[in-house]
Amino acid sequence: MKSTRMLPVMIAAYTLIMSYVVLLRYYSFQTHAFDLGIFSQAFSTALHGRLFYETPDQLLIPSGSFLGVHFNLLMFLLLPLYALFPSPQTLLILQTIFVALGAVPIFLVARRIVGSERIALAMALVYLVNPAIISLNFYDFHLEAFLPLFLGMFFYSYIVSSWRGYGIFLALSLITIDFAPVLVVAICFAHALRSITLRQGEGRLLHLDLGRKRALILLGTVVVSLTVFYAVLSLSVFFSGRSISVPASLSAFVATYEGAQAFYLKSEFWMLCLIPLMFLPLLAPKHLVMVAPWFVVTVLAGQYATSYSFGYQVAGAFVVPYLILAAIFGVAKLHRRNLELRGFLVGMVLLSLLISPLNPLTQNRLPGIAYGQGIPAITPHDTILDQTIGLVPSNASIYTQNELFPQVSGRADAYIYPPIAGPTQYVLADTRSSSYLTKTDGSLSMKQALPYLIAEGTYGILVNDDGVLLLKEGYSGPVLLAGPTDYSFNYKTLALRSGSDQVDPSSMSGTVLVHRPSDPNGTTFWFGPYVSLPPGRYSVTFVMKTAPSTQGSLYLQVSDFENASSTPVLSQRLVTQADFPESGSWTLLSLTLDLTPQQSAGGTLEFRGVDAVGGPFSLDYVLIQYVSP
Repeated sequence: MKSTRMLPVMIAAYTLIMSYVVLLRYYSFQTHAFDLGIFSQAFSTALHGRLFYETPDQLLIPSGSFLGVHFNLLMFLLLPLYALFPSPQTLLILQTIFVALGAVPIFLVARRIVGSERIALAMALVYLVNPAIISLNFYDFHLEAFLPLFLGMFFYSYIVSSWRGYGIFLALSLITIDFAPVLVVAICFAHALRSITLRQGEGRLLHLDLGRKRALILLGTVVVSLTVFYAVLSLSVFFSGRSISVPASLSAFVATYEGAQAFYLKSEFWMLCLIPLMFLPLLAPKHLVMVAPWFVVTVLAGQYATSYSFGYQVAGAFVVPYLILAAIFGVAKLHRRNLELRGFLVGMVLLSLLISPLNPLTQNRLPGIAYGQGIPAITPHDTILDQTIGLVPSNASIYTQNELFPQVSGRADAYIYPPIAGPTQYVLADTRSSSYLTKTDGSLSMKQALPYLIAEGTYGILVNDDGVLLLKEGYSGPVLLAGPTDYSFNYKTLALRSGSDQVDPSSMSGTVLVHRPSDPNGTTFWFGPYVSLPPGRYSVTFVMKTAPSTQGSLYLQVSDFENASSTPVLSQRLVTQADFPESGSWTLLSLTLDLTPQQSAGGTLEFRGVDAVGGPFSLDYVLIQYVSP
């Protein structure tokens, strides 16, 4: 059949497109220690005799083994594949292939239940373009990504009485991740509920049309799954090295009072799961039991907002594949009534494309990391990072940030926390990234640690280029990779308090901030943007102009914003009309800033115009340039 031949083409097309996207995310430093770096380091150390050792979870698992986080046997099966090409890229491509293969059980179930290959092919397409499935593939590497294929084939094998396949895919599902046994139990309940019919006779209203063999198989599967579930949780506790019980480890996920915001996010999560499927799963209510386990998780989840954020891996692994299976039974109902299905099928595809994380219009509009980083693109800054990492020997110990960790994760001595054992040979920081400011599990942020590492004399600077810093222990030679580190802030990034925006074609940005004599006097003109820079000497240039009628003055200041009540001034100058040689022309007004390690670690920099009197004064932008240590 032509439709059957199209399925491999669709799977191959998805694999090629998404492999390109996820590799581009890796090369543009949009992947993370959590979780690509974790798995890359765990597989790499396993090849060198350490049991899936990884450091990002070191605060959670004293043993250092990932099996203490999620005990599973699937990683042992994947290890030989990783060994062929040991790199993070291998994991990303491997995950993409298995996510794509999740379309196979969707096609097979739809063909069996609906009886139409064309509709089955359309449902496979619905799976491949679904935004939750793409988010699962988009966000780093996770073991959950194997579940759509394994559990989907487990579901299909029961329907067609393929008991060998049933056993194989049951085993693969149970060894994938600790939550999988719960989903297996839910699928067994769905099969049982589908066999219950409303029928008069023999004094009973409900009839269970389930043979003895199938009943025993389902019952045995439930018993085995619950046993495995408790066993893997116990083994996780054992391999973690913690003194904690299984109930105590589960209780960490239970929510305390969260308020209306969490309720909104949880409701939004489920709506986003259902909208691309046009709510067709609701036509097969018996099959909704398959997603009941994760519904309970989202209700109970407290501090783990990723459990109910659509743009992470959970919707695509624990919810949507089973909603698509339920939707197939809903489509079958409509098909039996001879209703036109083309509109539903096209609608599901179009809605999925509309909400897709690959749609630029959805970026930063929906929750989750797949919607928060944008379509990946390699920048000159990424090239500098790549060149910098190339200077670090593959066996050297290194301390770095979350989104830089995957590139150096092929060694045991890579850390995103200041290592307890002592200084690492290298420290890699990107002061332009958001993770430079981020504290991980209560540890120091790189912003807090880096200034003191520079100041204490243990490290020398190997790279200082465009905000990228590489320190080497005991180094005293020249900077090998150096370049200008410039930061520019204009009306888009500075906050206006007393004044207005004005279009000005002569300016660099096209729009300037203006303070006129009619604006409140003696107040702050502009302020912001609260940036963090490493210690050193900087030149701060304010690009401004006046008019022939300008009178008055203002102070240009750089302050160290520690909190709302503590903003000590680090450098300032008074500006009047006399500082502008030619009114109406842009003038560069400069300050010198010496930023100490204490100031760099403790606060953020605010560049502001204060005590503005008179005017008009126009600001185009503020330029900050690194000068020297």
